[in-house]
Amino acid sequence: MRIRFSCECGAIYEVPGNYAGKTLKCKACEQPICVPQSSQISPEKSPSKAQAEQSTAVSWDTDIDSAMASVPFPPKRKPIAYSPEAQSLRAKHARNEQGQGFTAANPALLRVNLWKYFRSFPYPFMLRLGLLSMALGLSTITCIGYPLVLACAYFMFRLVQSVRKKFVSGCICPARILTVDPPVIAVYSDLSLGVGSCKVIRLMEQPLHRLEPFRARPGRISAVCFFQGMCPGFSDHWFMPLPTITELASNKTIELKRVFDSIPDSLWEELEQGLTQLPDNPELRTYRVIRRDFEPKLSFSSPLELQSLCQNFLPQADGMIGSAVTNEVFNHATRYLTYPVERSSVIAIVQSFNAGAIITGNALIFFFRDDSRKPITIPWASIKVAHTSLEHMEILTIADERILIPCQAAMLTMVQLEKLINRGVGVGPQD
Repeated sequence: MRIRFSCECGAIYEVPGNYAGKTLKCKACEQPICVPQSSQISPEKSPSKAQAEQSTAVSWDTDIDSAMASVPFPPKRKPIAYSPEAQSLRAKHARNEQGQGFTAANPALLRVNLWKYFRSFPYPFMLRLGLLSMALGLSTITCIGYPLVLACAYFMFRLVQSVRKKFVSGCICPARILTVDPPVIAVYSDLSLGVGSCKVIRLMEQPLHRLEPFRARPGRISAVCFFQGMCPGFSDHWFMPLPTITELASNKTIELKRVFDSIPDSLWEELEQGLTQLPDNPELRTYRVIRRDFEPKLSFSSPLELQSLCQNFLPQADGMIGSAVTNEVFNHATRYLTYPVERSSVIAIVQSFNAGAIITGNALIFFFRDDSRKPITIPWASIKVAHTSLEHMEILTIADERILIPCQAAMLTMVQLEKLINRGVGVGPQD
């Protein structure tokens, strides 16, 4: 016979019958629990509710890790209470918030195990350690080595502090392991700045070989921690630079489960829906996901209205609008095209280091200074949404085609162009 009961924090347990009357420690909130003589959870429940509780119940004689390894979809969960260790990091998180100027939607409050982290990601640490060793060797020859030693020690200290800060104040998001060879994970996040919506999925590699075998298998769900990049005002959304699976930075099972359970069920569902929008053979990059039923609705009906829209964004991107598009500018931009463009149809021209765009009332024409890339013409009516990441601008069309425009050397230009495109096609707050 087995006894099912629950803690006040909501955690549900199942123990053998000989545990009746004994006092145990809750693995979630670490408070003592007296095991009842019989099950306190009534079996007379609806099938769906009974199934949900069964999926969240943790058997006392099994490891909690088994509850975190559900495949392919996580059960409905009730977030467990913050542990005393997580509570002690709240003051540090508050100081980090003041310094970085934004608040994570779901801060990790996780104390990182530096040894485990640097074993998982050794190269940044080894590079600084190598420079420190060279500086120490140089200091035995000349006094110039002493300032180098101090500089290398400072950079080592900053690396340690940044890693700790990331796992205290970084945002926790859902992820799924797609393949182990190569080791690729999919991370979901809403990168909006508080107004509107910018839902993305990032595909990236992680050192999954550093995880235990039962954790590193295709289809397994996980939790990642990351710092949102770039400054508010620069873009309509944050950027997602380097998410990290939490199991690569901590080996405390209770804390990992607390972080895992802090992710709302709605985010897991949006991760699954976003994965269905990826192409068949996706690359390692960031993908914008959007509602399937979204239909673009142009916010301009004439070239004059489009020119007015350009004047709101393109001056910040060195865009030439209207009369500023001289014959010299027009000839310089169109020389990269393989087909003629009518001078009278051009409303604005944007030029950057390695690419540019000619804006007409009917289409966007992207040209490249690399002869290996052909110009791309995208009708306004076919654009669903534009999204700029650290590597590319991605334009998603109504035919679910994803067109990439490089932007490594023209970040500000592409960000402003993204704002223009999204306003032009009528992307709303819930898209």
